[in-house]
Amino acid sequence: MKYYSLKIKSFNPEIKDELSDGPKIYPSANGEKISNSNGYLSVGGKFGKIFFEKTVDDAPIFDYFYLYNLTYQKEYDWILLDAYSYIGQNVPSCRGFLVSEKLKRLLEKFDISEPFRFYESRLMFKGKKLKYYIFHLAQNEWENLIFNECEYFEINSSDSLKKIPLQISNSKEFKALFKQYKGKTSKLNWKLTIKNYSDIFYMPFIEKGGYIISETLKNEIIKNDLIDFEIEELENVKFKIKSA
Repeated sequence: MKYYSLKIKSFNPEIKDELSDGPKIYPSANGEKISNSNGYLSVGGKFGKIFFEKTVDDAPIFDYFYLYNLTYQKEYDWILLDAYSYIGQNVPSCRGFLVSEKLKRLLEKFDISEPFRFYESRLMFKGKKLKYYIFHLAQNEWENLIFNECEYFEINSSDSLKKIPLQISNSKEFKALFKQYKGKTSKLNWKLTIKNYSDIFYMPFIEKGGYIISETLKNEIIKNDLIDFEIEELENVKFKIKSA
């Protein structure tokens, strides 16, 4: 079963910036103008109620995010995308993105790692408030990983695999193995066993780690012309589902 890394694009190389010879950087969602965050979002170094593994079910409609361009250092809503990263104050400290209604509906057709939430929000674009959502992935990835059933291999110069005789039993040891090989000529190959199947989940400290999606979801993202993402196959990481 193939899996892929998913990242929000920071720019389109075909769109040139007016102020330089480089590409025009996509804007991010800034929450500084949200007037009703009421402690749910993070401000000034103080974390809000929406926080990594902590979800809420009584959030208000966050009104409103605006688009900020870091290159121009100002509000700049020059392009409407289906997913934005966050910048500035009054934003959620959690894994996920600010997503459009279209992307929310697509994701809801798939198995999303539990727990997750979509918090309704508003995004100001060209003088109009549009319905967007804070997509919150709150799963603890280490609780989903079955450490004693995972295997690790070193990829040698001939691209053959040599099993590493190592028993990893916790996240600290897992991270240490990744850091040991990071930046070295020899690379790691992971065969990881997880408890539950998901079409989208989060897995750090692997090659191309971060947001991980299934091939089925990848195909639907492409089919629906959601061009906001960079998608790469995880060539050296395989996932086995224990519940399958």
